[in-house]
Parts: sequence; structure tokens; C-alpha cells
Amino acid sequence: MKKFHDWATRLDAYFIKCAEKEFEYGNFDCWIFVADGILAMTGEDIIFKFERGYESEKEAGISIRNCVKGSDHIPVQAAFEILVKRVAKECGFKEVGINFAKRGDTVLMDNRLNNSLGFVDLSGRYVICPDPKKGIMRAPLHFGYKFWSID
Repeated sequence: MKKFHDWATRLDAYFIKCAEKEFEYGNFDCWIFVADGILAMTGEDIIFKFERGYESEKEAGISIRNCVKGSDHIPVQAAFEILVKRVAKECGFKEVGINFAKRGDTVLMDNRLNNSLGFVDLSGRYVICPDPKKGIMRAPLHFGYKFWSID
């Protein structure tokens, strides 16, 4: 998967568009935020084959468990991590360490932010992810747990 030559401009425009959105499961949550951000940077929909019809945290958990067979015995956050890793592998994203994470890379946050997904911001120093109340928020890069390079 390759980024457009102007991917940074596209990602910045996407962040601006997201700044006033209300958090809503299945419409504007971390899964959708990252998928649509990757769509903006690459033109590819990485989650077209996964459910988007959930409307609550409980339904999101059911959707995640439906995608990760045999995950009934583990916490939903662990099943989510398995799903994220699988999608990253299928898309050919390269897992990198925090010291090699760069602008626009996808980030799985640690449990301080409930294993949310986001992007390394355009300064390369923070993670941008959906705010549980409204819009997007910046978090310290070290809140990232796993990082994937898209290009």
C-alpha cells in the first residue's frame, strides 16, 4: 500500500474535518478514525470487509469478537489488538518501534487510553486519536504501545 504524494496534506485536512465530530461507535470511533485516515492517505479502504453497523461499546465488542474467532475467553481489548495486528499484516504495514515511528504511522495506544487507535501526528511527537467526548485529542507518543508504518 502506498501513500499519495500529498498524503500529509490529506491527513491534515482529515484531522481538521474530524476536529468537530462527536464520538460515536460505528461512525466516529478509533477503528473508523484510523480506517478513514488511511483511506485519505492512500485511497484504500482497509476495513471494507468488516462490520460498521455497531452503535455502542457493547455492540463494538461483539463485532470485534465476531472478527476474532475463539476470543470469547480473553478481554475485548486483547481481541481488538489481535484484530488490529491481523489487519496491519494483511495490509502489509510494517511494525516499528517507538523510536522509528514517524508522521502518519498508525498507533495502538496502551491501556491508559483503553487501547485506542490513532496516528502519529504531523510533528512526529504526539498521537492523534478520537476524543471520547468530541473531536480529536493529542496524547504523548509514549502512550503508544504498537506502531505500524504504512509505506
